[in-house]
Amino acid sequence: MTDSLLIGIRGWEHDEWQDGFYDEALPAEWRLCYYSNVIRSVLVPAQKWESVSAADISQWMEDIDEEFRFILELPAWVGDAAVPALEKWQQQGQAFLQMTHELHPWLSAYLLRVPSTESAVSVACLQGCLEMLGDRFPVCVDLPTGPVRSPQIMELLDTFGASLCWHPSREPRPEDGGKFMVALMEQSELKALRRVVERLGAWMEGNRGAGLFFTDPGPAPQLAEQARIIAELLDV
Repeated sequence: MTDSLLIGIRGWEHDEWQDGFYDEALPAEWRLCYYSNVIRSVLVPAQKWESVSAADISQWMEDIDEEFRFILELPAWVGDAAVPALEKWQQQGQAFLQMTHELHPWLSAYLLRVPSTESAVSVACLQGCLEMLGDRFPVCVDLPTGPVRSPQIMELLDTFGASLCWHPSREPRPEDGGKFMVALMEQSELKALRRVVERLGAWMEGNRGAGLFFTDPGPAPQLAEQARIIAELLDV
């Protein structure tokens, strides 16, 4: 197994955390600094890139320590196999890669999410996205279950060393393959959370990495803390 399991939350700027996870008097610009001292990794949502500047990213680096880790969700999936749509996404992707270059020392993987409304995914389109990303960092692709995961798509992921995102509420265990796998959870009972951590630990055997991120802001801080304790007890 490589590094320990990353455990975090999708985003840190949740207004409902004020006067709860965050002290009521905590300034909004101090949230990442506080978050990073309590929870040691974060999944940055794709929507965040619509408003983030290079100055914001420089401030992020001031707010964290050298052991904190980011997973970066890529700009929204192109959703269209047409060449112009792919080219536009690749332009956005290049701008994203350039803007986030300074985060490399704290970056563990990219997450590319394909909306669940997609009934089919263009092999050429996905290949273009993966080629643009290159081998800078591991890529995890969030694909709906079912026909979307065609043999051609699965072979393509294998070719690029990409993994499949795991949703424990919908799938009993993560798919094999890839270098770094992201698991996304909303809510969970303690017993189910332990099973998830155990299965992630088993997946990581063989020098692979993984991250568990909670997507429902309400229970997320408590679940992240419970998962961290379980992972430490299981040495994951």
